[in-house]
Amino acid sequence: MRLWPLISILLLLSCAVSPATSSSKSNSAFLEDYVPGRNSILIDTSGMGDYHEIALEEDQMPKPLIGKDALYAQIYPHITYPSSARENDIEGIVAVLLSIDENGQVMDITLLKSLSPDCDFVVMNAIENIRHLSWEIMRDGMEPRSYKVSLALRFRLAG
Repeated sequence: MRLWPLISILLLLSCAVSPATSSSKSNSAFLEDYVPGRNSILIDTSGMGDYHEIALEEDQMPKPLIGKDALYAQIYPHITYPSSARENDIEGIVAVLLSIDENGQVMDITLLKSLSPDCDFVVMNAIENIRHLSWEIMRDGMEPRSYKVSLALRFRLAG
């Protein structure tokens, strides 16, 4: 079993993040594809937590029931570029893993790729705000199965 049980479902979307304090640098955060095998999913084919990777077409990738745009709209208001990250010129990616159960409910949120404690905290709090959203149900044959979804947010300073 691979150590990165992920699927990438989000297309690159840019969004300016309002700085908490004035700065000579502009700040932005981007949701983006994070995992190289972006058209694959790790799905629990046995129902016992034994995840296997399967390839999917782009239109077969699972999505939140509210749609990607509405998902972005619920995440971005909670993202601010931490002042500690700005002051220390910290840029990069924070990635999280959502574990989705057989009913399309988020059961767990795990930090996959850390950037800094403050950036990680901002992202984890923003993602926690979407925990209540339902996702498409994935099936193996006729049986609904749990799966995992990765979301990545890039913090970028522009000088």
